[in-house]
Amino acid sequence: MLKTKKIKKQYTDYMFDHTGVRLFLEYAFTTVICILSALIYAFGFRAFIAPQITGITSLVAGGLSGLSQNLVLLLKIIYGGNFGTVSMTNTLQSVFYFVFNIPLFFLAYKGVGKRFAIFTFLNVVLVSVFIKFLPQISIPDIVNNAGAPGMGDTLGRALFAGICAGLSSALAFKFEISAGGMDVVSYYFAYHKSTSVGKYSIALNSAVVLLYTLLSYIYDPSLGWGALMIALYAVVYLFTSVLVVDAMNTRNKKAEVQIITSKTNLPKIILANFPHSCTVTPAKGGFSNEDRIIIYIVVSSFEVTKLVKLVQTVDHDSFINVSNSTQVYGRFFIKPVK
Repeated sequence: MLKTKKIKKQYTDYMFDHTGVRLFLEYAFTTVICILSALIYAFGFRAFIAPQITGITSLVAGGLSGLSQNLVLLLKIIYGGNFGTVSMTNTLQSVFYFVFNIPLFFLAYKGVGKRFAIFTFLNVVLVSVFIKFLPQISIPDIVNNAGAPGMGDTLGRALFAGICAGLSSALAFKFEISAGGMDVVSYYFAYHKSTSVGKYSIALNSAVVLLYTLLSYIYDPSLGWGALMIALYAVVYLFTSVLVVDAMNTRNKKAEVQIITSKTNLPKIILANFPHSCTVTPAKGGFSNEDRIIIYIVVSSFEVTKLVKLVQTVDHDSFINVSNSTQVYGRFFIKPVK
């Protein structure tokens, strides 16, 4: 244990003295995260959302991927049902996805951060490349399983696609980058409003799903109620992805911590270790009748464990109550995105 701490301290000291090495390793690691995030999303898109298998109807991805699908479908309606090959469809979706992201690069750069914008750009480029060049992916038990004609096991496809999309976005959010598309808009609002990311995605994706449903029916009226089924399964996909993102993304989640202690110096110790202020009120123990203080503080969810350990180190007899906070108004410090 002591040896491990010694090695960790030596590593920290070395990185502190060698800024260039630290930045190189940080950027190299983030690049690997970008590649993994883009690959997970592209896999879900090619395997479950739009498998490009004869007789299997594509689902709508939502976000800018869904908008790209809408535009491709609109071109098919305008130029006829035989417009384009599978290869052309993949190419158009990749190109449209990249083009739609261009305005969001500027939003990311100006509204969030330079590093965030650079790696978001890289992620979008990789998604476009993977969607274009990944080989045809088929998972027969899911894609071709018995279900509505032309749909396969659509519920399975929607769930797995939602998990892939959610993992892709959550992995990117975890390392303070994004997977592009509506994630940039969601992150921008969540970053400036200090609230959950997921609910913004739902609002932004609803219009995309409704448009795709309408275009699907116009393109193939024989779908009938099947067009509505596409919308319903798209909702399953979107909710699944949102749940995965909100479960893994802790940056914008808050917790209210109430600490009852007899150590009057504890508030100063907390302020020295956290970038958040606190409120202190006097109290008296109901059983002991001894003087106490109650400390109220709101911290980010990932800071709770550190705070509890600090308090218990100073006062192992303290009483700590932690509860989730839905929203915070006022001056709450959030570590800026690079």
